[in-house]
Amino acid sequence: MLRIYYSSIEPYKVKDLIEVFGSKLSNHTLYKTHNYKTEDDKKRCILGELLLHYSVKRILGYKNHELEIYQEKYGKPYVKDNIVYFNISHSGEYVMCAISSKELGIDIEKHIEITENIFRFFHEKERDYLNKVGKINRFFFDLWTQKESYIKYLGTGLNTPLDSFYIANGKNGASVYDNYGRRDKVYLQSLSIDKSYSCTVCSEVKEVTCLTKIYKKDLNHLNQ
Repeated sequence: MLRIYYSSIEPYKVKDLIEVFGSKLSNHTLYKTHNYKTEDDKKRCILGELLLHYSVKRILGYKNHELEIYQEKYGKPYVKDNIVYFNISHSGEYVMCAISSKELGIDIEKHIEITENIFRFFHEKERDYLNKVGKINRFFFDLWTQKESYIKYLGTGLNTPLDSFYIANGKNGASVYDNYGRRDKVYLQSLSIDKSYSCTVCSEVKEVTCLTKIYKKDLNHLNQ
């Protein structure tokens, strides 16, 4: 099972989100929301947790107060007893929550202008690939989200350098290679929700079960 739920921050206001769903949010999320400077950052933070509650309630029937969230050594969040695995990512107007029966990571990035200088952080094989395709944002951000989703799958954050592994894209999809060779049973799947964004989910599950956009009316079920 690998389900992905996403939402746009555009229809929401922070004041309304807290007024309607404040009792559903963890103290950690409320604290982070308070410390963010921009309205959009606050909305991304709140919607990330609301999408998690929505997905867990839909799959397991849990209510928000029954869901206990902790953090691993490098900050990756997890649900107590690993009843499900989840990961959250946001960029621009979108927030995404992936939930699965196995470990996973997800990353979404809005396409922006880049310079070739950023290529230096990548593995040599990836630099060669990027130099061939040039400054085409789609190729760069597809690769970036593949790498980020894999690092989030590992849960090691910046402790795994971007040049310590590489992604090989071929006819049969994308594969991860590190110093020990190809990583078996790790699957990278590209997701298409908006032509101005790249998104990848990395998981031990071969196929995404569903990719669903969540609207206001859907989130209202959290209060039922």
